[in-house]
Amino acid sequence: MPLSARAIAYIFAVIFIEGYIVLSTELLAIRTLVPYVGNGTDTISIIIAAVLLPLAAGYFSGGKFRPSLKGAPWNKTIRRKLSQNILVATAIILAGLSFLPSIIIIESIIKTVSTDRLVVTSLFSAVFLVIPVYLLGQTTPLLSNFFSKEKLSEVTGKILFISTLGSFVGATFTTLFLMATIGVHNTVLVNIVLASLLYLSLNFKFDQQKTLVGAGVLIITAIGMNSGSLIERLGIVENNTYNLIAIKTFPQSDDFKHETKTLILNNTISSGIDTEGKPFEYIQYVDDHFIKTVPESKKPIEILVIGAGAFTVGLDDLTNNYDFIDIDASLKPIAEKYILESPLPENKKFEATPARGFLSSSDKKYDLILIDVYFGLYNVPEHLVTQDFLEQVRSALKPGGIITANFIVDSMMRDKFSANLDETFRSVFPNTRAQIVSEDLKPWTEESNPEFTNKVNMIYFSSNPTEDDFHRQIYTDDLNASYKDRPRSLR
Repeated sequence: MPLSARAIAYIFAVIFIEGYIVLSTELLAIRTLVPYVGNGTDTISIIIAAVLLPLAAGYFSGGKFRPSLKGAPWNKTIRRKLSQNILVATAIILAGLSFLPSIIIIESIIKTVSTDRLVVTSLFSAVFLVIPVYLLGQTTPLLSNFFSKEKLSEVTGKILFISTLGSFVGATFTTLFLMATIGVHNTVLVNIVLASLLYLSLNFKFDQQKTLVGAGVLIITAIGMNSGSLIERLGIVENNTYNLIAIKTFPQSDDFKHETKTLILNNTISSGIDTEGKPFEYIQYVDDHFIKTVPESKKPIEILVIGAGAFTVGLDDLTNNYDFIDIDASLKPIAEKYILESPLPENKKFEATPARGFLSSSDKKYDLILIDVYFGLYNVPEHLVTQDFLEQVRSALKPGGIITANFIVDSMMRDKFSANLDETFRSVFPNTRAQIVSEDLKPWTEESNPEFTNKVNMIYFSSNPTEDDFHRQIYTDDLNASYKDRPRSLR
């Protein structure tokens, strides 16, 4: 018996929503893990693999499913199978991606299993992505049973189109609108509600009471685990596409000389101001050595800060001109409200844009550029550690201009990342000096895992050569021009 137009529309709606949920869940998993494992291509590739392979397996398994001809009608059997799949998948997604349990689960993995970001990503994905995606992947082949075999090729094309369209909307609408407007936690809630409504529509006809209870429990639990009041109690003020942002005040301790109000981005302390009105030590170092020392005759100079944080660079400077660049537009209102407690002065401008995009599109030249985008061990933007990026920065420096960069590395360069980042920076800025600004330098520290010890804030600074810059030579016993090269006053 041919399907009615209403039945066909319903089937395609289910396929569309399934495609939407799968892609949206993938992006939510990436965003959930970023504060703990970073946003490197290695971790993201694991998450993508944990979606694509189970999805393919779900297609295969769903295509092999054959409804029993005994007992319940075949269409009822398929609907029950679909509803069970969606119920289980939704429960797992709810447990893994909701705000509160995701924190507990990921931190438990880090504390009890491994701190390695690839291990953390793999375990989380295996438990909270593989199974639900596999179950949701069965939706399309199971629903194809309702269509006539004579028009299977035409129907298959439509099904694939609708499923892909749902994935497209899930990818774009989730990141460009939902995460940016209602936050990541509420975006999870949207997915849970959509999945619960699917479960309700598929199974309500056969078991109304059980279905209502199941859908209700899922939605109520999702609301509780992702509630705004819960998030506020944890000090979180924003949870958008780019950052999980929290404000926390730390008392005086070995880490903080005075009580300090801090801005925390993706579980890493980014910047802050203490009760004495001073920013973090490395920011104070930049202020004292590169901003406050500018001669009056040279002011105002043009300053570019890549990585806005809480806008604490040049905190009391109302003379020089600042351009702050960061991809997250929410940083400005949050910093003004919680950290600065006042609007940015007129000499400080903010543009919410990717750093490399800004450097590519702007012809403006700067006297001083500060790169401050590296937070902790994991939150290192891979595209901002390359020679290509640093070449862009150099092209934005005026002749004789100064570049400073805050890196969290091993001061003794005992791991590959620290050594290679140091080499990369010096390949673009050979006239470089590195200054350790942390107070906990322990050069003789030796532990079982040196890659995670002795990490210190280091300020790299260099000048952009002027047009008459000298050519460097090496002094040897055979060719030594050191006497001639010394400044006249020292000869």
